[in-house]
Amino acid sequence: MEIKHEGDFEVSLSRSTTFEVLAAPEIFAPALPRIRSIRKAQESGSSMLRFDVGNAGILGVASTELSLIECDAPKIIRYEGKGRFKRKDFRFLAGIRLESVYSGGTHITWESTASINSRILRMLGVENISGYVEREIATAIVSLQSLLEEYAHFED
Repeated sequence: MEIKHEGDFEVSLSRSTTFEVLAAPEIFAPALPRIRSIRKAQESGSSMLRFDVGNAGILGVASTELSLIECDAPKIIRYEGKGRFKRKDFRFLAGIRLESVYSGGTHITWESTASINSRILRMLGVENISGYVEREIATAIVSLQSLLEEYAHFED
């Protein structure tokens, strides 16, 4: 099953600092909801993330290898994630475009495409798969906005 989402938001942080934060999983990933751990893979340069998935008391832990596949400072960041949960594979692509705004902040446009085996989520008791994914993405975006605004306080 392929699920696509896109959106945009603004933060008061400068484009260059926003880029530095979003191009470094070791900085932004700890702010994501349900994250358990993150470690940098020495050989590949990718990051290994472990996070909780599921709802209503039925939880599991998924592992994801997150790789930076495009990095055009300070404008574009693209990630590829490959993971496994309960012997089922999933994959996602996430793209981020950064534009400076007149106020000195940054306009962030993002898009993601996830390929998820629907049996993964059904195992966890998730009936409305796209609604579940949409809620999880919305929660992650709010967390990233909060993190970037915290950085903006130190930038002044």
